[in-house]
Amino acid sequence: MGSMALLDRSEFLRLFSGIYESSPWVAETVFDGCDLSGVDRPTGLADDMARVVAQSGKDRQLALVRAHPELAIRPGEGEKLTSYSESEQTGAGLTELGDDERDDFARLNRLYREKFGFPFIIAVRGLDRAAILSSMSERLENDVEAEFREALRQIDRIAFFRLESLDSEFEPSR
Repeated sequence: MGSMALLDRSEFLRLFSGIYESSPWVAETVFDGCDLSGVDRPTGLADDMARVVAQSGKDRQLALVRAHPELAIRPGEGEKLTSYSESEQTGAGLTELGDDERDDFARLNRLYREKFGFPFIIAVRGLDRAAILSSMSERLENDVEAEFREALRQIDRIAFFRLESLDSEFEPSR
């Protein structure tokens, strides 16, 4: 197995531009500015990608946070989910909600967005609907700065899980 440095830019971006939701600039910045010679698995990119986000400045971070979809939106409502988000939400049971649960998510999504100005973000892997709803309620108590930091932390977790899902399939093209 070779390193990520063996991938050309277009192949690297094809594989990794969707890791951070609708924000290909993260993968572009990593490819253009990081030494990938020692990285031989997708999960090896996680720290470099998180560092790019951490150093990107508040405006770009806010745009990244706002690029995420709300959880448990009704089919046909709101934005179209990326394949990653659709798979993650399906895995957490968020696409098969009863009316009461869907109403709970809609209410908490609205309250959260009104308070913080961005969607609630959580890495849903390993969580069920009740745990996600509980976290939404608890995090509504945070102040804006604390919740912004938590959203970024959750985004990095989501990215790591997405990279981890690629690990088992990864073979460099050369």
